Amino acid sequence: MLWLTAVIVGLVMLGTTLVLAALFLFDRSAFQSGAPKFTVLLVSTLVQVVAIIFAIHLVLRRKRGLDWRDVGFVPASLQTLLIGLLVGILLAGAMEAIERLAGISLGNLVTGLIAPGGFTWPAYLTVLLLIGIATPVAEEFFFRGVIFSWMRTRWRPSVAIALNATLFGIIHLYYPPPYIVLVGLLGAIFAFAFERSRNIWLPIALHTGHNSAVVTAIYFSLA
Repeated sequence: MLWLTAVIVGLVMLGTTLVLAALFLFDRSAFQSGAPKFTVLLVSTLVQVVAIIFAIHLVLRRKRGLDWRDVGFVPASLQTLLIGLLVGILLAGAMEAIERLAGISLGNLVTGLIAPGGFTWPAYLTVLLLIGIATPVAEEFFFRGVIFSWMRTRWRPSVAIALNATLFGIIHLYYPPPYIVLVGLLGAIFAFAFERSRNIWLPIALHTGHNSAVVTAIYFSLA
């Protein structure tokens, strides 16, 4: 597990550095005004997704002889996927309601990060693809398929879910503390869904529905 994590972190750092260096050399205008944060976000997200999938394939399959089914990659019905997406969208609304009731707000942090140039269809579709869809796929394979499965072999379900949720919240340290707790709560829901279904596509659908709803709400509020 430590080896897999080290491989992913190393690939993310190396890939992001190389891609951003190439971008800087060939198009320095992309690093002016508000573009750098958006560019870094898109590049690092893409590299993260590729690194996670490649590392899982390399370490689990090539080095340990495991199969993708060992991380929950089994067929799921269309009904399961649609229900997961719908519940994920509802989760986004529920989180927004909790934020309002608790009187907490990120202000313009997320908006400035994923939509610094306001609404445009190319930007919206790019962010939706990377953050709304690709990121949930990679993160669920890693956090639920790999890490939670590993935790599940060592602790009972409730402990494994709690630890997995805590870890998922901690990696979002760029958020204020109240939001780290909310992200951890989402992680617990995703882990519980995986525990009950043993199918990685259910938490992926939940995560995708949530992220896509948030991205869509932010962009269309700027249209």
